Amino acid sequence: MVLLHGMATSSSYWNKVVDQLPDHEVLRMDLLGFGKSPKPKDSTYDYAAHVGAVAETIKSLNFPRPFTLVGHSMGALIALRYATLYPSQIKNVLLVSTPVYMSPSEAKRGVTQDSKLKEKLYYGLASRLVCEVVCKIPKPLAKRLVRFHINDDDTRITEDIVDHTYRSYSKSLENIIEHQTTAQDLWKVSAPVEFLYGKQDEQIALKNAKYIADKQAVPFVEVEGSHALPLEDPEVVAGRIIALAQAKGSKI
Repeated sequence: MVLLHGMATSSSYWNKVVDQLPDHEVLRMDLLGFGKSPKPKDSTYDYAAHVGAVAETIKSLNFPRPFTLVGHSMGALIALRYATLYPSQIKNVLLVSTPVYMSPSEAKRGVTQDSKLKEKLYYGLASRLVCEVVCKIPKPLAKRLVRFHINDDDTRITEDIVDHTYRSYSKSLENIIEHQTTAQDLWKVSAPVEFLYGKQDEQIALKNAKYIADKQAVPFVEVEGSHALPLEDPEVVAGRIIALAQAKGSKI
């Protein structure tokens, strides 16, 4: 199984899920620009950059193939694109809390939830200032400041939230989440795909995903919870991963 995390987190976001997978070989990595991965100043942090980094990591580790590919949030978008480009490597795909938007403007509305405060925190000069300050101060203090964004007992998860640069954050937001092609990528995937969402996830993305899943006959699983399912209900997420891993790897 290969697990890809979402925006402004790291591979540690999967800690609780991995604890539920003791009998399985699991590869989780920090995406380009996040966690302990390189943060090149000249990278565009677009699909080509992110997928290319994932592909090089899997190749360098000689990870067994085919595997079950799992992505959370932005990682789900990257996972889906990866599956279209490397079909022989993929047994099946689980997309958790995928931020599905039909346009950049809709993505901005969904990300900020039409909140002026969140718009300032996530976009523009204020966002850059916040990122530059929080990502460069000592981790013990940074961990306290990011509690408003994520509250979890795993200190590695909260500390890793600030382990990125403004460029890796802003360019990934722009080139992956805002300029995604989820519907088109789904048509191209040859392996089985399943959506997994919390009922309290961001409603625009949830509505869009349901619509696409219905149109393309993609299984859609909805459970109690919000966008942070790997933290809130790791047993459910791990259960869906195991079910897919044990399923026949042919398109439904």
